[in-house]
Amino acid sequence: MEISLSTGRRRLLRPVEAFEILHDTRPFVRLVISDAGGLRTGEVSPLEVAVHGDPDVHGVLEELRTKAIPMLLGIVDREGQLPEWSRVSHFLTTRPENRWAWACIEMGLLDNKMSELALPADAPRQSLRTFSVNAETLSIDPQQVRVRLKLDAETPPDRLMRTLDGYTGEVILDYNASLVTESMAQLHFEVTSKTAVVVALEQPSAVGDFDRPAALSRDLSLPISLDESIRSLADVRLAAKYDACTLVCIKPSRVGGIAAARSMALECERLGLRYYFGSFFDGLASRQWVQYLAASTRAEHSDYRAVDFAPGEQEEVVDRWTLASNKVEL
Repeated sequence: MEISLSTGRRRLLRPVEAFEILHDTRPFVRLVISDAGGLRTGEVSPLEVAVHGDPDVHGVLEELRTKAIPMLLGIVDREGQLPEWSRVSHFLTTRPENRWAWACIEMGLLDNKMSELALPADAPRQSLRTFSVNAETLSIDPQQVRVRLKLDAETPPDRLMRTLDGYTGEVILDYNASLVTESMAQLHFEVTSKTAVVVALEQPSAVGDFDRPAALSRDLSLPISLDESIRSLADVRLAAKYDACTLVCIKPSRVGGIAAARSMALECERLGLRYYFGSFFDGLASRQWVQYLAASTRAEHSDYRAVDFAPGEQEEVVDRWTLASNKVEL
């Protein structure tokens, strides 16, 4: 058996600005497992720089190279075969790099099972689409049922109105932890509500802060969603305990993979929280798993629509391992 680890980057045809960061290219980390069962591929798309508790691409690569893949090879050496994908959740820790790394491995272990899952041709709900208020040049399709608008604490209301351009569908106002004031949050809500339906104000507070979104919901009667604050079952329970939100965004890469994301979705249902599945600027394979999660649960409109990347991608193999020699440096 051989495992190869590579990294590369793709260029976005439609850049998105979030938290004063312009996403015009996106790194990816790709894991390829070659054994008697053929080739299996896992992939995640970490950030270029660490932000809001999410690791950068170098941190994820280092985690895979020095911890996760050696652990995987140790299991194969002891047991004579690759572990089942459902065991990945047992290897998760609270470190972000660990969760991203094992999400990548889980996808590789799952890769040859996608055809067995009978993914429906059409998901029960239309894919969510994301627009950037501060950098967008495209207009919102009026047939789009729900959109997520990325803005910040200082986005002028008139710019928000221009982006909406009379859109009458459902809107998530996504602040990406930019600490919007109560008065500006209220103003953004009122401006958007003139034509559209505001589903939620997403992550209007620092990561891990459940008190402030609870106060916004209680004092201003604003619907709140949490994204960057939701990384584990414990976070889902804290959000419910403090009445911090009514909606949560669950991103498989961030929480440790498909099994972890599904467990969190079921916990949301138990606690009476609505949820949807998000993704980063992932490739098609990763988004297919988000679509599967959305189709097989009670998730609301989720983010599985293919990202528009420029043709071609840069990729470089950075390491290879074999079971016989454990590690071969390139």
